[in-house]
Amino acid sequence: MNDENKLKDLIPIIIDNRFKETLPGLEKFIQERKTMGLVINDIFSNSDIKRIRICTGFFSPHVWKLIGNSLKRLPISTEKPTFELLLGSEVKERSKKDFQAWFDEQIRKELDEFELDIVLQRHIRSLIFFLERNDVYVGTQKRPFVHGKMYCFEDVAIVGSSNFTYHGFTSNTELNIPVFDKKQIMALSYWFDYYFKKANTSYKKVLIEALKNCKLGTTEWSPFNVYMKVLYEAYKPTLSFEELATEIDIKLTVYQQEGVQRLIQAINDFGGVMLADSVGLGKSYQALEVIRHLQSTQGKRQALMICPAQLKHNWLNMVASSDVWAQVYSMEKLAKSLPKKKKFDIIVIDESHNFRNTNTKRYKQLELLLAKNPDASVLLLTATPINTSLKDLLSQMLIVAKSAINYQPFYNIGILNIKKYFKAVEAKEEDIGKLRDHLIVSRSRREVRLRQKLFEVDLTIGGQPLRFPERHLTSVDYTITNPSLSGMTSISFYQKIVDLLDKLEFPYYNLEKYSIEEKDKSGHHIGAILISLMKTLLLKRLESSIISFEKSLENQRFLNNIFSKAISQKVFLKSSKLRKIFEEIEADLQDTGEDPIEAFCQALDTPRKIKKYIETEDLTISYNQSKMEEEIEKDKKILDKIEKEIKTVQKHEDQKLNALLKTIEGLGNKKILIFSYFKDTVNYIFDNLIKIYSEREEKIEKITGEIPNKTRNKIIRRFAPLSNPSIDENEEKIKPEQELQILISTDALSEGQNLQDAPICINYDLHWNPVRLIQRIGRIDRLKSPNKNVWVYNFFPEEGLETLLSLVSRLVDRLRLINQTLELDGAVLTEDELGRKTEQMNRLKEGDITVLDELESEIELLSDEGVRDLLIKEIFEKGDKFFQKIPIGVHSGMISNDHSGVAVIIRAFRKGVSSFFWGFEPDEPEEYEDWIKNNIVTSKALVQKIISCDKNEPRYLPESENIDGSLFKRVLNIAKKLKELLWASDIVRKIDDKPPPGNKIYLEHIKIAEKLARNMKKKLPNSTKLKKFLKIRKIDIIATELDDSPKKYKSSIGDYKKNKKLPVISNKKVAEEKLVNETREFIEKLTEYIEENQLLGEENGRATGLKSKFELMGFLRLYKKQK
Repeated sequence: MNDENKLKDLIPIIIDNRFKETLPGLEKFIQERKTMGLVINDIFSNSDIKRIRICTGFFSPHVWKLIGNSLKRLPISTEKPTFELLLGSEVKERSKKDFQAWFDEQIRKELDEFELDIVLQRHIRSLIFFLERNDVYVGTQKRPFVHGKMYCFEDVAIVGSSNFTYHGFTSNTELNIPVFDKKQIMALSYWFDYYFKKANTSYKKVLIEALKNCKLGTTEWSPFNVYMKVLYEAYKPTLSFEELATEIDIKLTVYQQEGVQRLIQAINDFGGVMLADSVGLGKSYQALEVIRHLQSTQGKRQALMICPAQLKHNWLNMVASSDVWAQVYSMEKLAKSLPKKKKFDIIVIDESHNFRNTNTKRYKQLELLLAKNPDASVLLLTATPINTSLKDLLSQMLIVAKSAINYQPFYNIGILNIKKYFKAVEAKEEDIGKLRDHLIVSRSRREVRLRQKLFEVDLTIGGQPLRFPERHLTSVDYTITNPSLSGMTSISFYQKIVDLLDKLEFPYYNLEKYSIEEKDKSGHHIGAILISLMKTLLLKRLESSIISFEKSLENQRFLNNIFSKAISQKVFLKSSKLRKIFEEIEADLQDTGEDPIEAFCQALDTPRKIKKYIETEDLTISYNQSKMEEEIEKDKKILDKIEKEIKTVQKHEDQKLNALLKTIEGLGNKKILIFSYFKDTVNYIFDNLIKIYSEREEKIEKITGEIPNKTRNKIIRRFAPLSNPSIDENEEKIKPEQELQILISTDALSEGQNLQDAPICINYDLHWNPVRLIQRIGRIDRLKSPNKNVWVYNFFPEEGLETLLSLVSRLVDRLRLINQTLELDGAVLTEDELGRKTEQMNRLKEGDITVLDELESEIELLSDEGVRDLLIKEIFEKGDKFFQKIPIGVHSGMISNDHSGVAVIIRAFRKGVSSFFWGFEPDEPEEYEDWIKNNIVTSKALVQKIISCDKNEPRYLPESENIDGSLFKRVLNIAKKLKELLWASDIVRKIDDKPPPGNKIYLEHIKIAEKLARNMKKKLPNSTKLKKFLKIRKIDIIATELDDSPKKYKSSIGDYKKNKKLPVISNKKVAEEKLVNETREFIEKLTEYIEENQLLGEENGRATGLKSKFELMGFLRLYKKQK
């Protein structure tokens, strides 16, 4: 039998891939149905094939798995083609990038399931080897339109619908017909040759290169290229260098336009977002554009702007000069009452770090406002999302989540319980980047300047170029003593004062210490902490100014005398009241910008401020009165000794004030902004400057927290009229002779104000809090500054900086329990932190400007700024296209000094949200015990550090590593572990079913009442709707709005529980009847409130399944260098 007849017997007259199905009637014509792949292999196996012509709309390298071994049988020819592939209309003029994108899409199933397949890799490499043959041709058809699919051999041709793809040869329902007639085969050959001559045969090189470069190809990627590729994919969405094609009405720079787009995307994905750009980068302008966009495109008309009272005037001006509508409401007023208008679509909170304490009245009020507006978009604005600890950020993220701990939109990025997530971050079990990358838009001044410099992109608004002023750091050294006159150095003076402070007992802050009864001693540690805190404050005030320290001494002496007399009258302050005092003081002072910790201690200095917390009790019964009296007398003597030392120094001129006067004299007529932590120091400086510069008295002013907002705004306009123009036509313009030259202020002025008319900022005290330092500098270092340079003058003790810092540390050694008491984290310095702060202050003293960038990174959550800078520089050097051409999933290996293991980076998609996850499986897990979970390190920052390398780092990856696919298997296992950590469906299901705290009791008894009502043949209307609400909204937040209905219902539940245990059946029935009636009343009341406030929309239902797609972005094998 010749080949042709043999093929006729083997090839069905219809080839449709449906070999497992039976079509009635078709069996008369087809004895055996086959797939296209099987037919092609049969042709090669039963015929001497020397040439094949293929016309297809699409080509999948996976098809090589099916017929690669057959195609390799084609004899090599030096005279004519043996294999010709014509890619037709569906591919059109695909570039290499297009093909690569398509290729990635074709292998998405393997990538989604992480099936790195060593067999598939061998097939891909075999295909590359085949395509590199000189008798193999690949062409793309340009014109005319070609849509045919044909496979033409010498003795048979197949024409039909199957593309040259894996699915076209296996599973798609196709319709292909074999052709055996010689004339028809010849005609098909001529047809193919005609169009192939018109084809672009250079596409073969493109195809080979794409195959070589793919993750299973032969290209040996360097470690640096793999590192940069994953960084590029992770950070590219957050970087822009050109004008964005978007409808943005407000005049913004490129990076601000980019910020607006990211903010809008996050609001669409999560319902809220935080903008945490550095000070001076124009957060308010971006916020206005976000409001305008939401109002004009999404129908969100009603906007509420919440801001510190001191910034209300600024926002009123900005809103009035824009085309957005927004009600401006102060935080101070919010603490007292909600806005009269109840419904808002957009809620913007400026300086949102002022909501870092969830226990304040203003925070509770904000929770109530959000409960009434559950669908409102939330935008938080702050340059300092973290002031003291991660708790600050958690409090603000709970605002985005509308107080929901299990906030469903956060599920999309693997955060199932936000409080547990933050605990895991603190324990180094989770990475803050998971939240930061999606919910915080944060660009530093350094990054914006770098992008501007490298890409020569001018920051322009309305065609006007903008440039940051150049920063300059200058130190001003001073001595607190004059050794030649007092015979005492500053170090010895500080040491002597601290020795005396350390001996103070402050019994009036720690009454529980003297309790006779053991039960009362539980508050003793709180008092001890407060005493250490007070001593620390006193030393800081001493560093600020002698006068500030002296006033505190007067207060302490006065309080000591008052307490001495109060003992005989049985009056005292219990430590249990101290937390309440702190919370109230913090709420009062957050609008002023002053430090609540220091204000708290100062409040305790003043008896009238704590009068309402004073209690009366018979001290002789419960307390060791004689011990108290003894220590009061001891403190009096110590305070007298301290006063004596102070008087010795005060005999001579104030060396620090003299240094300030000398500095001012050298600055000519420039505007000067002077900061101090303490209002006593501010008043002291102001009084002395007025006295010394009496001819310029009208050019000098001060601001403290006590200055009313209206007066404060007038002072600000006089100091910086260019930066604070009035839009009120009736408001008198500031004349040149009315302008201020010198403004002295506490940190009441450190946030949110535009003071860039001034090029000089003087910090009169040491920088105990880096947040305040950055905020202060940010008042003058702003984009719209008219100054090319700004100077920051920092006062430092001429000698003994390290000694002074260590003395402060010594005084706070007893504060280690502070996290469990008053949550004043920022007051505590660990040994490492003390060393870091000393190093930072020394660099500031030396004028090292880079320390400011580092401080900004710390407080602005920019821990990855270094890798972002590296990426920006690489994009500048190589261009966007270089990184786009590197396919995802590539890998490499290298020798490392410190690490051995495999790093895997994946990207997860869910509901349109993509997230990157970084994992490292060490060969020696015991070295990573603080970071490891399920044998995987998942800290983004740590994994990035592990895989970071120089661009010249050589590739090292022995073939033996993956000879049997073992490396691929290990990568798959790591990816699987990452998936298990990210999406634990059973955990999600439990969380999804778990109601907010406090709601469980209501849900349980509504269900009981429903069952009882059915037995009584009664109905409970809207019970299903109410249960749905209780599963997603915390009822305690709105309890006061419901006339105490929740409280009454709880009481009914208590009665029911008590009566159902009684043996008398009639009592049980009465209890059941009462529960049903009370439940009906509760449901009616709450349903009325829900409907009135529209609190339960369609989007507030339960979460759907958490199906996600995953992509392998890249992996690196690391080998530790042998020592």
